[in-house]
Amino acid sequence: MPNHTRALQNNNWDPITKFWSAEIGQVLEMIIQNTGSLVKNAGGLDIHPFHAHGGHFWDIGCGDGMYDVVTNEEKLQGYQPVLRDTTMLYRYADVGEAGKDASWRGWRVRVNQAGVYVIHCHILQHMVMGWAFGTSASEIQNIPYNDISGYLDFGGNAYGSAALYPEVVEYFKDVGPEI
Repeated sequence: MPNHTRALQNNNWDPITKFWSAEIGQVLEMIIQNTGSLVKNAGGLDIHPFHAHGGHFWDIGCGDGMYDVVTNEEKLQGYQPVLRDTTMLYRYADVGEAGKDASWRGWRVRVNQAGVYVIHCHILQHMVMGWAFGTSASEIQNIPYNDISGYLDFGGNAYGSAALYPEVVEYFKDVGPEI
């Protein structure tokens, strides 16, 4: 479980659980930075539809290269950001330099409820590879193959096969709400 006290000693980062911590009422600015692929140091770039669970956020823009807070705040003067739960992290070229900043997307959110929230790329292959924030990649890798096979097989679907009804898979169903 994330530990807020431990996180406060590390710039709001809990190094044990690898979660960012925030207090109710705090305003967070999250910048998702797209970088050139390290696969074979090729520098390939993708477009990523990022989605947040647990509430909406203000989309404060996107751009080429590395995020610059001063430049972006100037652009936001007199502009009303749009409330969203999914935005696109664009690429501005097909290839960049491996590991170097290529583009960014910014979100601003006021924390108004306690919880652990998942932020992830909506490209299924990326989620399976662990591109989800708030969920450990090792947790994703532990999902039984039978529960995801329809999504991963060519011609598959959410049912797993056209001949089967969907199976409801519930993790943590024995856990009730805490008061």
